[in-house]
Amino acid sequence: MIDFKNSPFVRILIPFLGGILICVSYGLNLNVFYPLLISLLALCVLYFSNRKTTSQQSKWLYIFVLDVFLVLAGLHCCYLYDVKNDAEYYGHFVNSESQAWVGEVKDLPVEKEKFYKVQMEVKTLQNKQQLSGKVLVYVKKPFDLSLLKPGNSLSISSIFNLTKPPLNPHEFNYKEFLERKNIFYQSFVEVNEMELLSKPTEFSLVNFGLEIKQKNKTAFESSSLNKEAAQLCIALLTGYADEINTEIINAFAHSGTLHVLSVSGLHTGILYAVLVFILGIIDKHKKYKALHLMIITLSLWFFVLITGFSPPVLRAVIMLNLIALGRFYYSYSSLHAVNILAVSAFALLVFNPLLIFDTGFLLSYSAVLGILYFEPVFTALVNSRFTFVNRIWQLTSVSLAAQITTLPITLFLFHQFPLWFVFSNLLVIPLCTIVMFLGILLVVKLSFIAPVINFCSGLIFYCIHLTDTQGIGYIDNIDFGWSDLFLLTTFVIATTLFMKQRTYVYVAGAAVLLILWQVTSLFEVIEKKSSSHLSIYHVNKQTAIDLKNTEQVYFNANTSSSNYNYHIKNNHTFYNYPTIDSLNFDYVKTKSWSLLKFNSLKQKALISFLKPDYLMISKNTEVDESCFSNPHLKLVIADGSNKYWNIKKLRGAL
Repeated sequence: MIDFKNSPFVRILIPFLGGILICVSYGLNLNVFYPLLISLLALCVLYFSNRKTTSQQSKWLYIFVLDVFLVLAGLHCCYLYDVKNDAEYYGHFVNSESQAWVGEVKDLPVEKEKFYKVQMEVKTLQNKQQLSGKVLVYVKKPFDLSLLKPGNSLSISSIFNLTKPPLNPHEFNYKEFLERKNIFYQSFVEVNEMELLSKPTEFSLVNFGLEIKQKNKTAFESSSLNKEAAQLCIALLTGYADEINTEIINAFAHSGTLHVLSVSGLHTGILYAVLVFILGIIDKHKKYKALHLMIITLSLWFFVLITGFSPPVLRAVIMLNLIALGRFYYSYSSLHAVNILAVSAFALLVFNPLLIFDTGFLLSYSAVLGILYFEPVFTALVNSRFTFVNRIWQLTSVSLAAQITTLPITLFLFHQFPLWFVFSNLLVIPLCTIVMFLGILLVVKLSFIAPVINFCSGLIFYCIHLTDTQGIGYIDNIDFGWSDLFLLTTFVIATTLFMKQRTYVYVAGAAVLLILWQVTSLFEVIEKKSSSHLSIYHVNKQTAIDLKNTEQVYFNANTSSSNYNYHIKNNHTFYNYPTIDSLNFDYVKTKSWSLLKFNSLKQKALISFLKPDYLMISKNTEVDESCFSNPHLKLVIADGSNKYWNIKKLRGAL
């Protein structure tokens, strides 16, 4: 159990998180400034009055008011973070027509197949000045990328579109993902609708960091590295992994080493460990501790700068800076590590409370907690007289510890489990560390390093592809819902408490939770498989339909693998069937309804013969009023393979 005396910020963080979760769960948008102020005044009064009394009731009242204050603080932070509550938010003045506006580039552009995607800050809109708010801009190719340099102000004329919600069951909610970053609108811009107004005239720390990030990216791309090695170096040193091949990203995920592509606590921890090691060699007797602290602090924050202020890096740097500070002033102990972790989380969540839903944030914190609690226990199991064996086992213990606490999150978000994650991490992480530091040498013009980086990168790609086979290397399509997430997380907590307290009450609790989890999962599976229904998916320019009965799922589609993974795979995982059978069918009939897929004029006679309840039009098939004369027809459906003009024509014919 967490010792709140040594970890007071954990106790503070719990009600603060509660306020954030209440706000998000119930969609609250409340300005609680005055209740927050009143609770703060009450807290001050109780604090000074408690100094003169030792009454237990007074102490409990003080704790209660403190919790109320922290819950309200969480609610208020959410209110302040939501840009829609700002009177100068540009979204208040957006309409459905093309509008003239001025925007400032706030991030590096990401290259896609047909366009560039860039995040911009709206400064003026029509005749409204000094506005604020982010927008995601898509600029059609070809385009002069120099115009999209961070800090540049551009004059644009375009339409602002709200991000569309997912149109398929269990599809990734990109709208929600952007809104949690305070991005509510997107805009598609032609080349002739944009021109440069001005370049940045004032120094900006963020723009300076992005400029360094861009220069490093350009240095790798223009070097003698092969394409894959260059993209890996860019990802390791800048966190820019948008241009890495999807197959390579999936291979990293299947090997359990995807975290190396996201600049996070791993990379920051490696940098910190190397700095401590080098400074320890230079100053063995620690005579210049203040200089150590200054060098470590400047180096860590420079790393934050070149990664574009990545939230996981910010978390790690704040935590490691606090550790360095603790070692400078006090006799630092690992018992305070949880408190330091809570301080860094609290600091980040005050400025951005919705980071609690960020995948990197959750995985980063849960991994560190796992390492703090489980790694010492696992490491103690092996005590060899060979230092090399102990080091290998310690690395294995770290991987196992992090996997245990991140498992509920990874299963819930990705629905897959890498079987060989321990061995993959033992091989890939050291190789990535070598590539990372060799990449720094390459940036400072030591070009002879390039062949070594190419060789190490090739080894990395070889290692990750060894486990890139479903069933052998990883388990995919794991049905893992909210109840599974809650019960498995609680089970991990109970197991952790037992390992720390050695009390068999927690063993009994963990056993009960395990049984409850299995029983709950059994009932959910029975409920899912007892239902039958038809799903028609919205996939742009493609047809996708499946029929689920109590025994099997039949899938009829001509979708690409990327579209299947994005739009359909999550729903098939939710079905909880071991196999999905591919079957071409145009007509479905059950006891209560029937459907005909109409994709050819040759099927016109079938409409009057079969008299379907539902008619699905696909592939821009032409229809006329006679197709809708069937009295049994309840609904006409146009799937994603139809173009807009055909859908408009269908609406006119109905």
